[in-house]
Amino acid sequence: MGQHRRGHAVLSRPARLVLLLRALRRAARRGALGQLDQAAHGLRANAACDARHALVALSPFQRNHDQTRTVSALGGDLRAARLSAELLLTLPGLPFVYYGEELGMTGDKPDPRLRTPMHWTAGRAAGFTTGAAWEPLQTDSATANVAVQSADAGSMLNLYRRLIHLRASNRALGAGDFLPLESSDPAVAAFLRRDGSRTVLVVANLATTPRAGVTISSGDGALGSARYATRDLLGNATLAALDVAANGRLSAYAPVATLDARRTYVIELTRGTR
Repeated sequence: MGQHRRGHAVLSRPARLVLLLRALRRAARRGALGQLDQAAHGLRANAACDARHALVALSPFQRNHDQTRTVSALGGDLRAARLSAELLLTLPGLPFVYYGEELGMTGDKPDPRLRTPMHWTAGRAAGFTTGAAWEPLQTDSATANVAVQSADAGSMLNLYRRLIHLRASNRALGAGDFLPLESSDPAVAAFLRRDGSRTVLVVANLATTPRAGVTISSGDGALGSARYATRDLLGNATLAALDVAANGRLSAYAPVATLDARRTYVIELTRGTR
């Protein structure tokens, strides 16, 4: 199997989308605003790609058995790791999660240290075996384990559980099409996921600082003309209603006055009447 790392005109639209979404997640992990801006421009240029078709080509993931684990690659920045997970599980495709990523497990080269035992408990051998494991545990096994994080509502594990539940229960996130949107701030990515009457707006502030006055816009026909009620599916933010004009455009919509740093807003839009 070949690996394409740069876009090329001979690639199908779904294949180009794979590369662009990978670039967006990479920018999120690194907090690299220049890379984010490039990725966002590429996404807008390929907006005609139907994500239902792209699903056959998209198998996104953050890390695999040959790569430094996400938290280690981010220098231990758990907030950035959470943001990366939020993008992975709200963008189109059939996402894969390498074991332990849902706990924020650490791990760096050489390769055997990327494949250490899964942390189930804080007990002997992290609950992985009653025998001798092939590799020593990671140093974070006392906290990055299933038992400890299951009891913590704000843990990385429970974030993954919420995101996976949302993706499974909301067809817009699980199988909907994908429309990248314009943001007034290059540090903020925004896109729509749509499936019939279900619509979700995702707004992610990739910056390490809050962003005030950020607005989201689109071209014609993004949504039907109406006032949309809004609900934060991932948190408890109080969100402004969304008014869409007759041309179907989102026009300088500000979901909140200030976007929290390194936070993703997953916003359910419910169409009402004017």
